[in-house]
Amino acid sequence: MRERAGGRSPSRRPVTSSLPAMAAGGWLVLCSVADPSALWVYERLRARGRATVSLVLVESLAAGDVRWDHRVDDGGATLVLSGADGARLDGRRIRAVLNRVLTAPLQAVALAELADRDYVTNELAAFAPSWLRALSATVINQPNPHGLTGRWRAPLEWRVLASRAGLPTAAMRIASDDGADPQSVGLDEPSSWVLAVDGRVLDAGAPPALHAAVARLSRRVDVRVLGLRFRGADAAAAGWRLMDASSSPDLSLAGESGVAALEQALST
Repeated sequence: MRERAGGRSPSRRPVTSSLPAMAAGGWLVLCSVADPSALWVYERLRARGRATVSLVLVESLAAGDVRWDHRVDDGGATLVLSGADGARLDGRRIRAVLNRVLTAPLQAVALAELADRDYVTNELAAFAPSWLRALSATVINQPNPHGLTGRWRAPLEWRVLASRAGLPTAAMRIASDDGADPQSVGLDEPSSWVLAVDGRVLDAGAPPALHAAVARLSRRVDVRVLGLRFRGADAAAAGWRLMDASSSPDLSLAGESGVAALEQALST
């Protein structure tokens, strides 16, 4: 089910407040320092050389020397970040962004008065979807008020949406008297994760009907990069029955074929 991503653990980079000097029309990978699969994809995209690729760690955006200029008017939304060293990150120059931001840069919350920290946290979280969308005309995956890489959904909701898209789903039993948490039902069952990009399941054993159903699901939820969790250690043998999905999956699940699919997504 899984093609190994080169056999080495992705490297981790130190957090820095420096902004990259981006060439016009380049790609941007925006992720956390604790997101090894996104860091690995960044390195692989650079090595492939199809476009200029830059990396921004979300932790660095909370640095005190980063100046924010985010504007929303009748002409749309813009974002310009400026560093103390003169570097500028202008969303109008970025061709496409691979968005892996799970939480807003919250390090600045520690600078607020204790009584104001909940308010500051909520304001930064509300601000994040707007500036993330302003980073580029193409943001993969786009933020949502209920999740910064796409709307968060419980396993039950994913199964309902998948079923409506024509995707076989695993049965789920939830009884009102057994104390089961719908969010955790089935998490201990044998399962396997598969990566899908723009509706294409990156597994050689996936049948055409599965691709078509996943494409419909991706359009329905407006998420271009999905992790799909199927029942059974061998999803094909178990009938490709969906249990859950994620808009922030392990990007190394499909190895180099996944990198190629992400490269194509960033190009379109």
